[in-house]
Amino acid sequence: MTDKHSTSYKAGNQWARMSVPSRIGAALGAIFFIVGLGVLAMFWASRAVQSSSVRYTATTPEAKPARTPEQVKADREINIVLAGARWLKESMKKPESFELLSATMIEGKVICYEYRARNSFNDRRTERYVISDNVSSSKPKDWNRLCAGKSGTDYTHARSVL
Repeated sequence: MTDKHSTSYKAGNQWARMSVPSRIGAALGAIFFIVGLGVLAMFWASRAVQSSSVRYTATTPEAKPARTPEQVKADREINIVLAGARWLKESMKKPESFELLSATMIEGKVICYEYRARNSFNDRRTERYVISDNVSSSKPKDWNRLCAGKSGTDYTHARSVL
């Protein structure tokens, strides 16, 4: 058996065997080492930021001009037309057969769609649909009242996004 007061080497016991000046020297060495690593890391980080900001400012494109109210209105309208067309497509029994033929916005309030799609009998049919604040319908009387014979902004090119 080993004696409690034995002087044999035990792991972690070397700090206790060091003299006070040796302990102070070791602690200061560790502190200087850690501070040196921090200074070196900050130096390299600042160099990376400087070099990346130089590259960024050198390749920054010119600022875009402010958008006109007409452009903002056109973007809003096309987004509304697209949302309606996507809704129509998703409401089909066979959405993959949906083909937008025309989309017209009248006075910024009424959207008139003409589309072609396959029905339950696999028949290809051309249909019309009207969306407005008050009406969302495929009834001919609503189409005739709100769309027939009226002109508006043509958004048929929206079919390329669908």
